[in-house]
Amino acid sequence: MRAADLTDSIGIDDDFLINERNILLDRVTGALMTTSPVLIATAAVLALAFVSTGAAKVAAHPQMVRRAHDVGFDAQSYRVIGLLELAAAAGVLTGLVWAPLGIAASVGLVLLMLGATGAHLRARGRLVELVPAVVLGAVAIVYIVANT
Repeated sequence: MRAADLTDSIGIDDDFLINERNILLDRVTGALMTTSPVLIATAAVLALAFVSTGAAKVAAHPQMVRRAHDVGFDAQSYRVIGLLELAAAAGVLTGLVWAPLGIAASVGLVLLMLGATGAHLRARGRLVELVPAVVLGAVAIVYIVANT
């Protein structure tokens, strides 16, 4: 059965579908138009950072596998962390339109960055290795504040 046959059988015409699509587009573009520049900037930073690192962890890039072992994780655990980072990046971007999801994703990123900081401290790594986790955790907090 074609979609047109289905909509005809339940009495939905093309004008109704076009109107509903336009309403949805207006809501999304309206939400983005009224979003603060700080929120957009922090979402972009978080998404770029966590898509790149999350993808490298999921792909088990050799440098990421080395880092995992340096802080006491196996490659599979690091892949799970990478999946969480990718999901959070998507959630932060979706949060530009639906704030509750963005806030939840950002809280998850703060928790991940606290865990990363703890793992680096436990491994007694160089302090400079803490910088990305601390900075990205702070950016996630700014995102939460800007989104409330």
